[in-house]
Amino acid sequence: MEAREEYVLNRVAGLTLFFWIVKILSTTVGETAADFVAVDLKVGLMGTTLLMGVITATAIFWNFRQKKYFAPAYWFLIVMMSIEGALITDILVDDFSVSLVALDFVFAVLMISGFYLWYRLEGTLSIHKITNNKREVFYWLIVLITFALGTGVGDTGRSPTPSATLG
Repeated sequence: MEAREEYVLNRVAGLTLFFWIVKILSTTVGETAADFVAVDLKVGLMGTTLLMGVITATAIFWNFRQKKYFAPAYWFLIVMMSIEGALITDILVDDFSVSLVALDFVFAVLMISGFYLWYRLEGTLSIHKITNNKREVFYWLIVLITFALGTGVGDTGRSPTPSATLG
């Protein structure tokens, strides 16, 4: 009898036009939400980072419990990763005086390293094969790093001052 390959559901969204539209919108939401909570609600950068960290951890737990792609959990986590990515960059720049150029370099190296380790350990980078916890952890780490990198590169391109957002 021939061994049958078990069908396993993918845990992440497919790359469709809808994916890219929502992804772009979530990036805007991340920057805006972080600024709104920190500045307009006067929670401050550190308070906002802690609050959003708790919400993000909850979103991670919810998403990982699904064991398959579940749109509400997935897209809520995308939005939370967007917010966290912006906050990580802002707090490193504003509170720890790390230069945007240095952050851009570090986040780029982290992203490349993450992809390298992912491929080395799993033998694939295919988003169509996110079918276990290890691959999903790599996926979400890369997503978080890309949001932080995107915030840093965006701020680097428009601001000679330490931070273009919460400064």
